Amino acid sequence: MAPAISFLSGNLPRVNHGWEHLYTTAYQIGCGVLVALGVATEVEGGASRREMPKCPEHFPRWNDLCIAVLWLAEQQNKLIYRLPDGTGPPPRTPWQGMTSPNPAPPNILPAYGMRPGRADGEVLSVLIALGLITGEGHRTDRAELVLWRNQPRAWGMDVPSDPRFVSAVRHAVEDMSPVMRAEIDHWVRLTGSEVNAHIQQYDDAIEAARRQYGPNARLGAPMTPERAVKSLQFLRRNELDWIFFRDWRLAEGWLSSDQSKRACRLFMIGWPNR
Repeated sequence: MAPAISFLSGNLPRVNHGWEHLYTTAYQIGCGVLVALGVATEVEGGASRREMPKCPEHFPRWNDLCIAVLWLAEQQNKLIYRLPDGTGPPPRTPWQGMTSPNPAPPNILPAYGMRPGRADGEVLSVLIALGLITGEGHRTDRAELVLWRNQPRAWGMDVPSDPRFVSAVRHAVEDMSPVMRAEIDHWVRLTGSEVNAHIQQYDDAIEAARRQYGPNARLGAPMTPERAVKSLQFLRRNELDWIFFRDWRLAEGWLSSDQSKRACRLFMIGWPNR
């Protein structure tokens, strides 16, 4: 844990009381993991350093901790994922291509179907401590499913086509507890009363805005039942995502109650095209 704590605390944006996340995903996750590790307390906009770290009741899961380190390392340009031949990914813009220096050679070597990468010395030591690469610089077998969640853009991964992913999804459907099934059913089933309530909520908001800004204010088109359904589906898709972020991991399937308590709030992880 210590190398990961040192890396996270030393690379998140700092403020006097601790760290701020700037509403950036990698920073939000990093702050959340420091809180889960008992190093910090959650505050508006980030995390406040504890003068005396507190031993958490539930230590974060190893693979969640790995994800936090990998995302922050990539965010800080201290970790770069390479193409199969070891070169850097193509520039996203012509300007970036003209200004980017030639990349240094990889120091993370391919293994188990994973491609090469380049990390600075600090990140390299943390990845070794976490068991994601060997002392010789090769990726370990344990790293594969972690990187399935991270899905480096340069690799163009197609995880949903892998038979192991298909099997895990099938297992998730077949081995679902009644409590979990009821929770999912709640979010996937829309009733007419829920659609009508959503329309009414929208109409009330429009009326309040009209009173505030005047009758001629442009406040958008009226909410139709079709738009209400699409809006609710979008909102509920997010709720369904959170069920999986909280209670499911590819290698283990549905987590036990104790394991769920150890799961970190790693939103937008594990889905294609994050």
